[in-house]
Amino acid sequence: MRWSPWVLAKFALVSATAIMQWTIYMGLLITFGLTLRKGHEPLITGMVRRMHGDLDLALIQYTRKVTVAWTLFFAAQIIVSISLLCFAPLVVWSFYANILDLPLVLAMFTIEYVVRQRCLENPPRHSLAAILAMIAEPVQKETPASSTTESL
Repeated sequence: MRWSPWVLAKFALVSATAIMQWTIYMGLLITFGLTLRKGHEPLITGMVRRMHGDLDLALIQYTRKVTVAWTLFFAAQIIVSISLLCFAPLVVWSFYANILDLPLVLAMFTIEYVVRQRCLENPPRHSLAAILAMIAEPVQKETPASSTTESL
């Protein structure tokens, strides 16, 4: 096979797209997955707690399952993308990576919303603006009263 400038450019474009997609999903997989370790609060549970305060047991269990579902989704996205790039025609991988990616994420959000409405008795309601504001707001750590000093 000759490595013409066209072949090299095509290889570079495909490689850049694949590496960017895999890096994003791997980062999300690690971020969500690490919060599922014993002794840690699942990511979605923490987000819901920041928006709604104390949570009941049913919501804590549900949000843990949602964190697991997103973690599995990110892993599946990586596995399918790598498999298609290695074993399917390039056009199939390209369609998956460039066209189906966003609809699959939107489908995941939609499925989670429908499941939430069916599984939770009184599901929390929030706007997209409220979610984005919560994400943008830095997490404030509580300081123990004994460690704070007041100046007079």
